[in-house]
Amino acid sequence: MFNWNGIGSLFIGSIELFILINVILRTKKNYKNKLIILLLLFLTAYQFFEFIICQFSITNHFVIYLAFAVITFLPPVNLLLVIEMQKLSKNVYKLVLIPAVFFVTYYIFKLNEFFVVDCRPLYNQYKYPASDIYGFFYYLPIVISIIILLLNLRVEKFHKQLKNNKILLFGNLVISLPVIVSFLLLFFGKPELTHIMVSVMCKFAFFYFLSLTYLSFQND
Repeated sequence: MFNWNGIGSLFIGSIELFILINVILRTKKNYKNKLIILLLLFLTAYQFFEFIICQFSITNHFVIYLAFAVITFLPPVNLLLVIEMQKLSKNVYKLVLIPAVFFVTYYIFKLNEFFVVDCRPLYNQYKYPASDIYGFFYYLPIVISIIILLLNLRVEKFHKQLKNNKILLFGNLVISLPVIVSFLLLFFGKPELTHIMVSVMCKFAFFYFLSLTYLSFQND
């Protein structure tokens, strides 16, 4: 009997891989597009990690850790893209990556605490160390990105840049929906359900993926 677990990740990952190849081959290789390609690569890789983990019942802690390591860099690199698009100070670049580097380094010493709790066709549920602290620092760059984009909507006069800001803002708002749900779950005493939110967010992130793809063809 066919195992449907992770099939949603395979479907989304296959579409994302096709789009990613086209973006790499058909867009200009400027710095903004290099950041976009990196983000697209993170999202695509994570979908395939989820499929492999659930379809083949992978219990290896290191493989699960790799899935988290890949997606951990998504929010800070997204913030770097926002900073670059708004032409803000580049002095903060290194600081943005510090939390992600810390968690990826810290987690390498906690491999035995990574588990897949549940696999479903559309999402996985994980158990991993310091999940509450990780979640805070994971979502913080996304919140900062949204604030920067909202503030610049009020001052940006150039039509093309304003449109690009709105597209990127839309993508960031979409991936924020699971974040809002996570906070509500914590508030109502359901913290165990927050462990599916990284997986769920990456499904919502398909629309974020499409937003980035559009921007990659707009960047001069």
